[in-house]
Amino acid sequence: MAFCGKCGGQVADGLSFCTHCGQAISAAAPAVQAPAPPAPAPAVQTPVAPAAVPSTPAATAQAPMTAGQPAASAGAAFASIAALISKHRRTLPLYATAVCWLCLFTLTSATLTVMNGAMTSTYTMWRSLGTDLHDVSVGGKHHGYASVFLIAFLVAPFAALVVRQRFARFFYFGPIAAFVVWYFGVNSEVDALNAAVGSSNSGSGASFIWSFSFGAYLILFASLVAAAGFFTSAAAQLPPTVHVPASAAPPVAYVPPPSPPVAYVPPPPPPAPVAVSAPVSAAPTPPPVVPPPPPPAAAAAAVVEPRFCPNCGKPRVAGAKFCAGCGAAFAT
Repeated sequence: MAFCGKCGGQVADGLSFCTHCGQAISAAAPAVQAPAPPAPAPAVQTPVAPAAVPSTPAATAQAPMTAGQPAASAGAAFASIAALISKHRRTLPLYATAVCWLCLFTLTSATLTVMNGAMTSTYTMWRSLGTDLHDVSVGGKHHGYASVFLIAFLVAPFAALVVRQRFARFFYFGPIAAFVVWYFGVNSEVDALNAAVGSSNSGSGASFIWSFSFGAYLILFASLVAAAGFFTSAAAQLPPTVHVPASAAPPVAYVPPPSPPVAYVPPPPPPAPVAVSAPVSAAPTPPPVVPPPPPPAAAAAAVVEPRFCPNCGKPRVAGAKFCAGCGAAFAT
């Protein structure tokens, strides 16, 4: 596609004259080409980092710990422990009760010292309740009411899972109650033994001393953890039960007795409508009919452009003002 050198209009290939201004088109005139697209920008190469050099022991040495780092590490450890306890706050009392059961039969809870250290005996919590220090010559193994209460108190936290009442949260104090029963049971047994030995030896001062062992301290700690279920268990989240006395019951609304049926009386028929003659008005006079104006004269027929050039006879390009063959101007 070439362009006219005079008016700049596009001229189809093979035409000798411009169809817009009649300028002769030279055959040697070079066609105006569309501008070539810009060349792509050169790619930017990212420099490659050199290979890492093996570090020496001096380079891998850690910086010395500052004064505030131990405190920060301890704070983070306590925070993680607190988050773990908060996550298992409802099941943690049951785990603590299970620890009490384990220590009851396995760990040493009491140490009995006889004759100012002449003999020492160790007992678990369960064995100390079943030992009669007055009759150790024949074995002295028996369990009484103290053992029954101890078992009942250690079962209480698990029973709180079944009893779906708000008062069941008090069951989590069972392990502490079991520890108190054991303490007073063993203490009373040793006191009675000291009194019996002192009276038989005329107050010679022979004594039996008992003390806590590791198992007793662990059971005491686990009992305190189990008691936290009073605040965190599912029973503690239940709404309190409100007992409404009979005297405070809301009054019952009075309902009147039903009235006797009434015989149905049909309503009287409506009166017949009275015909009222409306005055007859004269019909309105219709407006005069105005005939539509005659249509305007038909417009002059559109001028039809000639299809061929009157000078050279070549076909005329639609919309062209000059002949593409001879360059003559068209009259219309």
